[in-house]
Amino acid sequence: MVKLFYLLSCSLSIFIAIACTNQLKHKEPIAKPVVTPEPKVPASGNNANSIINPDNFDEELLAKLLLEGINQLRASKKAGPLSPDPLLAKAALDQNKFVTQRGKLSHEQGAKSPKQTVSDRVAYYGGHYDMVGENLQLWGFMVITQGRKSTTEYTTYKEAAEGLVKNWVSSKPHYENLVRKEFKLVGTAIGFNQNDNGLYATQVYANYPVKE
Repeated sequence: MVKLFYLLSCSLSIFIAIACTNQLKHKEPIAKPVVTPEPKVPASGNNANSIINPDNFDEELLAKLLLEGINQLRASKKAGPLSPDPLLAKAALDQNKFVTQRGKLSHEQGAKSPKQTVSDRVAYYGGHYDMVGENLQLWGFMVITQGRKSTTEYTTYKEAAEGLVKNWVSSKPHYENLVRKEFKLVGTAIGFNQNDNGLYATQVYANYPVKE
């Protein structure tokens, strides 16, 4: 018997105008922000055409390829490229770990948590922006089951990055986050689910920081 784990995008989609917009008052944008350079790919021996291996997973490589795909999309829509931001990456990693532990997609961490919403998480790590957004996704690999034995068919890094972008593009609210011109910065976190047959991916977006 063959059991397939297909692509699954976040069912609780972020709507920028409601759940994910945080307009700050009495703030002025920084004219020329310092943008963190794109992270370098570590010397892991992996490249875009390498098959993903949970025992040697190169998160930075996949995040880099994912960002390249998103920036290609933004260029086609006349939106400027997103630049990696370490603070937003902390907020993304926080939520990615949270949903991985729960095994369920969600944009919130509970009413009593100081990191309940994406805006709360960004502020928790010291971020101050006019607008923030978040995309979540669980991207599954094919699992072939024969009797009691199951085998996961892993893709290349390039195929995984393309699949993640395609999944978000197919969902209107996620797509709007990807191409929103106000967003200039992004933080990315990607990791395996508890069964190692899928990847949780979280991206947090923001415009430039504002002055206190």
